[in-house]
Amino acid sequence: MTNNRIPFNRDQQLGLDIDRHIALDAGAGTGKTTVMAERYVQHLIASLQRSTLLLPNGPREPLSGHGALRAPARERTERKAWPGLLPSEVVAITFTKKAASELKARIRARVAATRKSPILGGDD
Repeated sequence: MTNNRIPFNRDQQLGLDIDRHIALDAGAGTGKTTVMAERYVQHLIASLQRSTLLLPNGPREPLSGHGALRAPARERTERKAWPGLLPSEVVAITFTKKAASELKARIRARVAATRKSPILGGDD
C-alpha cells in the first residue's frame, strides 16, 4: 500500500486513540479534520475498542434509505461478523455545515482508499 499522507505528529496521534472518548479542539490548519476522518475510519475497521466494551453490543438492524451502506453484495460482510463499529454507531459533530461536508468528504475518501488497498492483519 502506498501512503502519500504526511505522518501524524505526537498531538495528532493522541487524537487517534480510539480507546478513549475525546473532544478535539485545535486551531485552523492543524489537521483536525484529517485526524477526525482517520479516527472515524479506525472506529469502523478496528475489532477491539476498549471504550466500546462498557456496554453489550446492541442489535445491528439493516439500514435502508439515506445513510445506508451501498457496496456490491460480493464485498459486503454480514453485520454480525463485522468486527468494527457500523457508521450508525459512530458520532462526529462539527459546528458548521461546511465543516461537516469537508469531514464527510474526507471520510469517504479514506474509506475508498482503504477499500482499494485493504488493511491486512487486523488491528496491527
